[in-house]
Amino acid sequence: MKPVHTNEDYVKVMLQDSISVFLFTGFGCSDCVGMDTIIAHIQPKFANVSFYKVERDELSDLCRDLGVMSVPSFIAYRDGHEISRYVTPFRKTEQEVMDYVAMTVEKEYGNAKI
Repeated sequence: MKPVHTNEDYVKVMLQDSISVFLFTGFGCSDCVGMDTIIAHIQPKFANVSFYKVERDELSDLCRDLGVMSVPSFIAYRDGHEISRYVTPFRKTEQEVMDYVAMTVEKEYGNAKI
């Protein structure tokens, strides 16, 4: 999972023609701690998806503009368009994250490759 440190980098990534999934986390967020491990485990199952990490505290204006007030949360883009969002204040399990990514892939490509 690649970190995103600037608004400009965020825009560059979201404009890609493949699916880009952004994980929004926060410093000191206990529910965010396990997300790196979860993403590392599921990422090989989704060869057509790129994963990125945004620290809410580092890009707080961007997160506010996107309505991301709870972490961990996810937003996916393709060709500059938001295609899905999983924003809740609750801890997410590996199965829930995998289901979210699979749903996003199926919505865009018609079949989830898992």
